[in-house]
Parts: sequence; structure tokens; C-alpha cells
Amino acid sequence: MEHQKVFFDKAKLIDNFVKKARAFGCKVKEAIADTGYYSHRIFRYLAEQGIKPVIEFRKGAVITGSRVKDEVVREIGRDRERWKERN
Repeated sequence: MEHQKVFFDKAKLIDNFVKKARAFGCKVKEAIADTGYYSHRIFRYLAEQGIKPVIEFRKGAVITGSRVKDEVVREIGRDRERWKERN
């Protein structure tokens, strides 16, 4: 039997989680995730929803013009340990 790649749309997972949390009356203020969730699409979605992303950037991340994502890159770049303590 041939193995098939399983594709997870992580942006859709985040969207589903936010919708379920809100359905239970929760206010989502921050989204904490690992580097696997570091993408323009996810940062854009979180910004549109008014949710602060707490997603550590991947090594080699650069400023790209995405306001929310670039803000995280700058913040972590200034002091990674302090960012980890606060988030």
C-alpha cells in the first residue's frame, strides 16, 4: 500500500479553534503556537480577528512587509529570552 501525504491546513485549524472557543463564550486574546504555525496566512487571519500571535519565528525569518508578522520578528529579534518570559 502506498503511503499518502496528509495535508493539514493549519490556518483552517486555527480558524476552527477560534470559532469553537467563541461559541463557548470565550474571548480569544492570544494564539500561542509553535513555529509550524508561522505563516503569512495565519498572521493575517489573527490580525483580522484582533488576536495577538504568540508564535516564535523560524530561523532565518526576515522582515517582509506583513505588519503583524514583522512586529513579532522584531520583538523576538531584540531579546528572544525576554519574549519567551513574557509570552
